[in-house]
Parts: sequence; structure tokens; C-alpha cells
Amino acid sequence: PIAPGLDDGAGRDALHRLADVERAHIDRVLKEVGGNKTEAAKVLGISRQTLRTKLAGG
Repeated sequence: PIAPGLDDGAGRDALHRLADVERAHIDRVLKEVGGNKTEAAKVLGISRQTLRTKLAGG
């Protein structure tokens, strides 16, 4: 399972909403830095590779 208590439909929905919020935040930061992924990763406090993975849907 993904995490205890999140294997039901409601848990999956919550994870999808969280992913949507995360993606929207990433998109806002990318817009603020003019699309510069290296700068966006710094602002977000993640590696550029992690940002690339998240942008690819992973």
C-alpha cells in the first residue's frame, strides 16, 4: 500500500489532490522565475532532478 490508511478510495483522492496542489505550486514558481528550472528547484528546495521527475508526473 501507499501508506497505512491511504489505500482506500478517499485516501487515493487525497493523494491526487495533493499532487495537483504540488504541481500548481511548481508551475507558479516556474512562472515566477521565467521557466528557469535550476532557479525553480532552488526556490522549491529540491534538486533539479527531483523537479524534472515531478514535472514528468513522477
